[in-house]
Amino acid sequence: MKFIEAFDRAKKRVQHLKGFDTELPIFEIIFAKSKIVKNKISFAAMRNTKIDFNFHDFSREVFDYYKHQKPLSQITHETKFLDLTLVVDEKIFEPRADTECWTNAIIQMLKLEKKNYKVLDLCAGTGCIGLAIKRHVPFCDVTLVDINQKAIDNIKTNATNLNLKVKTICADYLKFIKQDSEIFDVVVCNPPYLGVDELHQNLIRYEHKIAFNNSKNEMEFYHNILTNRSLITKEGGKIIFEFGYSQKVMMTNLLKQLKLLDQSFFLRDLSGTYRCVVISV
Repeated sequence: MKFIEAFDRAKKRVQHLKGFDTELPIFEIIFAKSKIVKNKISFAAMRNTKIDFNFHDFSREVFDYYKHQKPLSQITHETKFLDLTLVVDEKIFEPRADTECWTNAIIQMLKLEKKNYKVLDLCAGTGCIGLAIKRHVPFCDVTLVDINQKAIDNIKTNATNLNLKVKTICADYLKFIKQDSEIFDVVVCNPPYLGVDELHQNLIRYEHKIAFNNSKNEMEFYHNILTNRSLITKEGGKIIFEFGYSQKVMMTNLLKQLKLLDQSFFLRDLSGTYRCVVISV
């Protein structure tokens, strides 16, 4: 079977599905599976060449993406985050575009301040936030923490591939805060923040449940980190959180309760929704 035939047959199988809105993921799956076709230019040149992968596996993966909303990174095992190409191991949380938005803003802030900050990335997943900071602000010293050893292994793979020197620690975030004696200038954290009622099966079928929800209280991670902030953050330091689409009011109330609202500002995501808060402590 030729590349163009494989593409057309896979597209025909899924184009009637509700989830079909673009054919780009079909190309991305081809590029991941093929050793000779890695972009649209090589696809055009090799369109009449015999495919170098199993068509049935390819067709199933295309179907899983469109029908079952399987994350593309769990099929291709890589994703783009800003200008980084990251490996995404099985069941590890795929970085989202909204996280790119505020991560880039934080990178620009750190570049302007031009200080040798010690940066902590809590609940690090693939390491996307901490590694992006290290890539673009190389004078920062970056530590990444995650409770999942598989995530830590994933971070180490990405750091090696990107030739970035960072520190990784496998630990529960709260135990790390209370037991580690290190103090940081900047803490970034994209914690599990979905409510139990938002945790539908499609989310946890392909990515680990603890990446989405690890408590009945959606604000628990934020509350625990902020009430223990003196254990990990220098006076005058910053704590930066991502939070859910519908959680700005809850976050605002928490900051009011802890008398931190006046020293905080919010950042919007790509759709204009507030999704990140920067807190000076």
